[in-house]
Amino acid sequence: MVFASGEAAALFARTDDGMVGAHRHPVWKLVLPLGNRPVEVCGADGWTAWPAVVVPPQWWHACRVVGGVVRVSLDVPLLARRAAPVGLSAQSRRRLLDALGMGADLAAAPDLAALRAEAVALLGGGAALDPRVASALARLHSAASVTELAGAVGLSAPRLRSLVQAQLGVPLARLRRWDRLRQAVIALPDGSVADAAAGADFADQAHLTRTARELVGRTPSSLLI
Repeated sequence: MVFASGEAAALFARTDDGMVGAHRHPVWKLVLPLGNRPVEVCGADGWTAWPAVVVPPQWWHACRVVGGVVRVSLDVPLLARRAAPVGLSAQSRRRLLDALGMGADLAAAPDLAALRAEAVALLGGGAALDPRVASALARLHSAASVTELAGAVGLSAPRLRSLVQAQLGVPLARLRRWDRLRQAVIALPDGSVADAAAGADFADQAHLTRTARELVGRTPSSLLI
């Protein structure tokens, strides 16, 4: 199992089978099987299989992969907006995995910068953001509240919420929850779920677990297996 986090991206990879329950994540997700078996994705119209897939923010789904898999989350502004998943060819899957440079055994450190560049080349980059929205996204981790965040970029809280929703298609509150969840997941290998929850300012372990189920379709403890 591998965790990694970098600028605008986070990665979770494992060499065994994976099943993720129904959820809506507020960012992009690349699902890249390590073998020749497809990734199966279940949305409102049932199951569909592709060699690899890019799932857009806020799209309800579950997915499963037989064999090893790499899942990479990419921040919303990175890619051009889409309303439905994009199935990728085996060739595109190989290009993305080669960019990561991890190998089938996941032994090497992932090159998240190269992966981001390859994803933009394949799927198109996102539109330029209002500078105030870009500044707010950069401050998600440090701001204690939406009011504080909005004040830091010279907007009212309702105006900032409206701009973020219009430009990204994702509520600001969900992006803030995702930022905290990402902090907690990164901390999991070094401590307990309770410690990870406290370190990321969740009310308690149960609060972290509910958020993880909603946003990634798994419990925090299952990520440690």
